[in-house]
Amino acid sequence: MLHHPGPREKWGEAGDGQKQFRFLPPAFVLGLLAMLLLPPSVQPVFATPPVSKSQDLLTLKNGDTLKGKLDSGDAKTITFVSEGAGKLVISWTYVRSLRVPEPFAVLTKNIRVRQGHPNRQVPEGSLDVEGQTLTVGTSSGPVRMPVAAVTHLVESKTYEKMVNGAEHFWQGWNGSLSGGASLVEATQSLETFNFGTAFTRTIPTVSWLEPDDRSILGFTSTYGTISQPNSPSISTSIFHGNAEQDQYFSRDFYALVQALYDHNSTTGLNLQQNYGAGVGYTALRRPSQELSFTLTASYIDQQFQVASADQNLVGATFTVTYFYKFPHDITFNENSYITPAFNNSSAWFAYLSAGVTIPVIDSLAFSIQAIDNYWNAPAPGFVNNSFQLNTNLSYTIPSF
Repeated sequence: MLHHPGPREKWGEAGDGQKQFRFLPPAFVLGLLAMLLLPPSVQPVFATPPVSKSQDLLTLKNGDTLKGKLDSGDAKTITFVSEGAGKLVISWTYVRSLRVPEPFAVLTKNIRVRQGHPNRQVPEGSLDVEGQTLTVGTSSGPVRMPVAAVTHLVESKTYEKMVNGAEHFWQGWNGSLSGGASLVEATQSLETFNFGTAFTRTIPTVSWLEPDDRSILGFTSTYGTISQPNSPSISTSIFHGNAEQDQYFSRDFYALVQALYDHNSTTGLNLQQNYGAGVGYTALRRPSQELSFTLTASYIDQQFQVASADQNLVGATFTVTYFYKFPHDITFNENSYITPAFNNSSAWFAYLSAGVTIPVIDSLAFSIQAIDNYWNAPAPGFVNNSFQLNTNLSYTIPSF
């Protein structure tokens, strides 16, 4: 039987001084047994469960009802995080009704929103969708509009933070690094190495705000040697660098300044510097493709291995850039420009870079890139065209 200590006794000692086993209090033992033996549905509750936050309610046209949280929306779909099904992307055509008590900002086709320039015409409030009509419960009264007019649904906290905030210089960069090599050991020894970088920073970093400015940096290089016994080695060195800063007037029109640098030993070019300023236009902007044109007035300084061929030129640079995204995240990128010179019509030159990138695993990808440089007036004794076909492994740097 259990021994209960008297007034002078402690747990672990009996009154006669003999040592006894230490026993837990009976009430504690009974409570522990209840927790172990009783089914979960009738186990005692020792703490008040947390109160769940208000949930959004989504009803589909087939009658299914989902509880959870609206994440975002655009003209065609909404992204809804359901308790049981996880994150779902659902077309508006399948939505019967949607109730969202938390405030959202509703962006439409005819309202411009730029960072640092809040637009009070953007309605903010709870959302009530019935059929193809969206009602926003603003503080000044309900605002109704067709679902087809919506371009983006953004949670009000996120909307206010992005519209009134500003990114630091080191934020918003996206980029990649690529490299490849080729080695041949025979009568002739051949070594070729190529390396490339590409970085882009577009501010703001969200697509539902009109772009404000963009920075572009790029560099590609190829170096190779050919050697054989009793013969001098032949070296090949080619590089191209570009830097551009854009300032947007609207979503599609922008002003820009750019700098282009080229070195090509195969055409006798030590260094070509091209500095320009002008305007750009994005003719096509979609999630899967983008097409842009730029036109700049340019100053060009050409320095060749034969000094008598050096030139200072004034001309214009017309640039075309194109991006297309295939299924499975396979991408195609093209960048080309042509520069006619006003003070020497024969001294025009052109550049083309086109490549396909195929994802392999995580951030690694396999890429094939073709690069062509053409100088209509090369140094004496050199050809006017050089062509490269590079295969590389590329690494996509996470956004920062």
